[in-house]
Amino acid sequence: MASQISELFNQWRENPRLRFGVLIMIVIVAIYVFLFLEDIREKQEVEYQQEIERYQRMQAIAEQQYWPERAEQARSQRVQLQTGLWRAESQGLAQAALQSWLKRKLHKLKLDTIKYDVAAVKPVPGINYIWQVPAHLKGALQLEQLIELLSLIELNKDLVRIEQLEIHRSKTAFRLDMAIAAYSLAFEKAGESD
Repeated sequence: MASQISELFNQWRENPRLRFGVLIMIVIVAIYVFLFLEDIREKQEVEYQQEIERYQRMQAIAEQQYWPERAEQARSQRVQLQTGLWRAESQGLAQAALQSWLKRKLHKLKLDTIKYDVAAVKPVPGINYIWQVPAHLKGALQLEQLIELLSLIELNKDLVRIEQLEIHRSKTAFRLDMAIAAYSLAFEKAGESD
């Protein structure tokens, strides 16, 4: 082992190309390390600037004095929106309420030719105390009846939204294919918001 090391030192002293090659490799590695460290520094500088901007935004928000007013506005808007929702003690009763409403309103408008189907209640994503009650209406009707039906849905005091509407005209009437959804507030939650 000692002879191999002394042989290596001899080659180092006697061979200038070996020394030059090792020097070039050291320079290349040093440049690579320098560039790598520079990339890290630039990335950290960008992250630091982003954190400073984020901190300044948070500081500006914290210094705002109208948060209680905003909270009160949000509360009153929530109460206003909830007053426009249907009320039900259970999902089954929410489904029955929409079915009963459709039956009464379609009969009142003399739209007995319109068939409807109230589907299973779906939860509204992110709000576990509001239910979506979908329904599907299909059938033939006259233009005046179509306008009355759309007005009925639009002007209803409790929220009913048209999800999909297709109207096809035939020689004698219009063919309606409509999906609607009513939104119902769980009864126990409704008592809390009033």
